[in-house]
Amino acid sequence: GLHAGKMLSMQETNVSDANQTLALPRLGTETYLQHLSHFSNLYYSGMLEGANETTKAGVLRGLVVVVSLTRHDSLYASDKVSTCLSSRRADDINSIAENDMLSSMMQGTGGLVCSAVVEDGTKVVRGLNKKYGKNIYVIIVGCSDDAVEKSLKPGNELKKRIGMLKGWRKVQCNSIFEWSDLSKLDENAKSFADTLKASSLSSASDPDMRPGLLVFFPGIPGCGKSSLCHDVDANILGSSPSGGLTPRPVHICVGDKVEGKYWPLVRRERMSVPSSIFFADKNAPPTVWSTIADIAAASRAAALPVFPDASALATTSVGLESGRQIDFPFSLLYLAVCMQRVLSRPDASHVGKLDASCKDACMVVVKFYCLYRNLSAEQFIDRCRREMDTTGAYLSPNLVQVPFFGTKTPLALPQDLKEALEAAVRLQIDIESSILDGADKQVEAMESRLRGALSEHGRNVSNYTATEEESRSSFLSQVSKHVLSLDELEFDMKQPRAVRRPTGASFIRIVSIDVDTDLLHEILRGMASRDIHLSSYLQKLGILEGGGDKEVSGTLVKRCHVTMVHYSQQSQMDMRSRFDTIVGKEVTINVTSCLYGKNNLALSVALPSSTIGELPIPLPASKNQYPHITIWFGEGAKAADSNVLPDLVSTGQAKMSQPPNVITVQGKLSYWMIDRPE
Repeated sequence: GLHAGKMLSMQETNVSDANQTLALPRLGTETYLQHLSHFSNLYYSGMLEGANETTKAGVLRGLVVVVSLTRHDSLYASDKVSTCLSSRRADDINSIAENDMLSSMMQGTGGLVCSAVVEDGTKVVRGLNKKYGKNIYVIIVGCSDDAVEKSLKPGNELKKRIGMLKGWRKVQCNSIFEWSDLSKLDENAKSFADTLKASSLSSASDPDMRPGLLVFFPGIPGCGKSSLCHDVDANILGSSPSGGLTPRPVHICVGDKVEGKYWPLVRRERMSVPSSIFFADKNAPPTVWSTIADIAAASRAAALPVFPDASALATTSVGLESGRQIDFPFSLLYLAVCMQRVLSRPDASHVGKLDASCKDACMVVVKFYCLYRNLSAEQFIDRCRREMDTTGAYLSPNLVQVPFFGTKTPLALPQDLKEALEAAVRLQIDIESSILDGADKQVEAMESRLRGALSEHGRNVSNYTATEEESRSSFLSQVSKHVLSLDELEFDMKQPRAVRRPTGASFIRIVSIDVDTDLLHEILRGMASRDIHLSSYLQKLGILEGGGDKEVSGTLVKRCHVTMVHYSQQSQMDMRSRFDTIVGKEVTINVTSCLYGKNNLALSVALPSSTIGELPIPLPASKNQYPHITIWFGEGAKAADSNVLPDLVSTGQAKMSQPPNVITVQGKLSYWMIDRPE
């Protein structure tokens, strides 16, 4: 359609060259398809003059900020620039984040042009400049001294505008351009595009638009991932393509050698070279799968998880002292082998310091093992697929499974080793659930027990594993097939996908137990009917007004909840590892009293040890010493101030009202999210 019209319109000027390879009949209704087929081949092969200018993405690899005095002029100018550069558009400079910058620098995306007004300020540009300054350009449009003086009446607003404009003129970046004459926008935009074409920053060759591969390892320390992917290159993978194209670059990123945050680095590396075969040599538990999927989708990569074989990837249930069972996707024999491999590392030989010299090496492996709890082997794989699909990443239907035990029949674990492993898992779950206080001595004793059992049985256990050569050969063979099939995805993955972020890809503000607010108000009314002091207090606030017509002073909490943990108290990974599998589950809460003072009103609650349902799951302890539900807080106060109510009651500065009997309510566990950078 669109391209066909342009191709046929080129015939008068380009037909002489084209017809040297094929004598075409005169163009007419009966010969249209023959002409279209011929010129389509020439057009997409770049043989037609001018074809490359259209088929190539724009020359820009980076961000152009177009600044003006008014939003209208900025939008108009940025539209001219983006059209000339064949770039994408954005209209809010303060919404641009590092991920947008990385996307704008990807080969073949055409970069990003963003409009701004002077008053938007340079904060975002200054922040991005630290890493990406050479790929940022600023164009100041229609901001001559005369135009600025006439834009506002003399006064503070004009002084502010002049000061902020100075900031734009001095901001650090690759280059700053000033276009004072709005009537010359077309001319200036074309000149700017020509400048980029001539710049050394412009790609001298056609961008590599082929999709890449992101290989990751959902495993635990000692699972053999580094042995599988060390020294892998394009020749080993057999990825040298036909047709004169260069092999896809291979990048191995070893997690233990990365000093900063690992996955943001992976994102930067992937987006800088989208066609690469990237091996993420780091354990990747479910808590980071949404991040991996996001990176793959944004960087045109197929995501490829590497699993152990069915003998290792086997549902295992461990019984708790309460009698409940917790599922894991890996066998205990797999756990034992991984521990033995870690202990077999010579002292101080491991980059990440996880070797025999680490005093709690075995329990570190157990901690990673517990990151996969409440997942059967089938749920494990299914959840991985769902994470990729929800975020928009491509996941091959043919997953990689590497021989761990190979063709050998795994032995039944010696009873003392089996009991030690199960006890270690139980201990780790108790530690993470905050059931144990001062667990250091128990961890030390458990470490000694595990090492003793592995000293006796470790060599025999390791004899049942596949050889490194066997595992590596299978791994390379399977990955090679995926690499060679990438070109089949070319048309599906030509441009970065529009990433649909799932809830799991956001930043958790709190983990909460949400409770019905109206029900809590009814409970308060019931308590107030038996306590004249509480009744008088609630009447002043207006909470007892059933119709809600009376205005409530201060803030009446609309989404009542128990805060289990705040992001300032625990890392995102720890929150996800402890709560991911129980979010959405219901629990029973006991309301024990009402505490109220000058600035806060809250219900004291007692939390259960597990969720409700046919298969109860242990509930981690709240990080708050005083579990409660804030109902109201006064002007100038915060909901978090309810934490001090027990202290205020003890000093007589607040009051407590208790019901004649404990009141039971149900709540549901949830994540409260906020948008926040990685």
